[in-house]
Amino acid sequence: MSNQMRDIPPRPSIIRTRRSMKENTLWSMSGEGVRMISGLGVFVILSRLYEPAQFGALVAVTALFEFLLPQSSLGSGWLLLKRVSGDGWDPERAMARATGSVLAGGSIVFVVMLLLHPYVLPQVSLGLFAAVGLIELFLVGITEAALFSAQAMENLKVKAVVWSAHGIGRLTAAIGLLLFTEEPSMELWVLMLGIVAFGVAVLANVSAFGRLVVPVPPKWSDFRLGLPFSIGFGADRLRETADNVMLVNADKGLDAGLYAAGRRLINVFSVPIVALTHAMNGRFFELGAKSRRATARLAVKVCALASAYGLVAALLLWSLSDQISLVLPGSYRETSSVIALAALLPLLYALEVFPATALTASGLHPVRIVLNFATTGLNVFLNILWIPTYGWEGAIGATFVSGGLYAVALWTALGIAARREQSGDPETGLSQAEGKPTLEEVVPS
Repeated sequence: MSNQMRDIPPRPSIIRTRRSMKENTLWSMSGEGVRMISGLGVFVILSRLYEPAQFGALVAVTALFEFLLPQSSLGSGWLLLKRVSGDGWDPERAMARATGSVLAGGSIVFVVMLLLHPYVLPQVSLGLFAAVGLIELFLVGITEAALFSAQAMENLKVKAVVWSAHGIGRLTAAIGLLLFTEEPSMELWVLMLGIVAFGVAVLANVSAFGRLVVPVPPKWSDFRLGLPFSIGFGADRLRETADNVMLVNADKGLDAGLYAAGRRLINVFSVPIVALTHAMNGRFFELGAKSRRATARLAVKVCALASAYGLVAALLLWSLSDQISLVLPGSYRETSSVIALAALLPLLYALEVFPATALTASGLHPVRIVLNFATTGLNVFLNILWIPTYGWEGAIGATFVSGGLYAVALWTALGIAARREQSGDPETGLSQAEGKPTLEEVVPS
């Protein structure tokens, strides 16, 4: 079947549509904006239905499965992006393989996590734990693969449609929960999330390919080539989500809820940076197949733009933190302190994401993995050390220390790689035609 798919020309609906950085960023930002603003509305409604400890528990279990998704899917989304943008694969063929990896790996991880539930998050009911796992490992995994396809084809209009539907669907569900139920259980809310996630997964496939793509079983090469992406981006997710889980496990449910609330509100201000990141991913991999210097220059260019915005966002968050928290009920008012202390997070994200993407696109993902693991280990250690005493303040401190070191290390590694290419260092190599290692060479059989 795969041989047949290899010979099928791209369908007219999925032919790569190149758009300018500006156009793709605007499409991506519109989708992210609708999703984030809708998410803010959802959070305001949920804050009136559930106490911070309940909300914190939901965020913790969601964070756990968000961390596991890159592992369970074998890094299929980023491998799809590499195959289509860097290696010239047909997008539909790559999507079929990616979806197969999501389903196969997700099934194994889901069963394992059900067995480990009493030891991982016993504070969360098994029903809630299982429901969130099904949504994140399967439905979100399939949606992410379709959106990676859109990034590879540089057609971010698909992402705008999908994320808009995602945000509006969740907001509609939250409004229904508020108007038509009394004291709803968290399990009911997660059930409604599952219905929305199913519809979004279908929409993502249809928007990107004009129809549902039939998954094919993953091959050994999918595991072999996807493993570095799985490990590297799993470490990214661990650094981003470990603090939520550890706050709950430290019996600091209130801190977990306040911290999650603050991060949700800050994420609204990160929308333009996230949109620019998604708009440029395909371009990074295209340049990465040719020249590391060109990829590094692109990283500097877009990071400068994103960092300028990140500074403006930090000033707004810090100065308006008290006013922002007024939209929340009294039990969440301390969220203003979280926002003020963590106001520089959008800037930190900008400083990390672009050199990291440049390294991955240039065939240096193993370098990114090493740096990621080192700083993620530091993050977990600091969380263990600080959370029992300082709660959410300790979590923010760990994030800035580990994230700042990660950004410095990434830029240093990218600069060294670009200089070595310029000087013709044989250990690094030049362009692909001049000996630059391919992904298959970096990850030998």
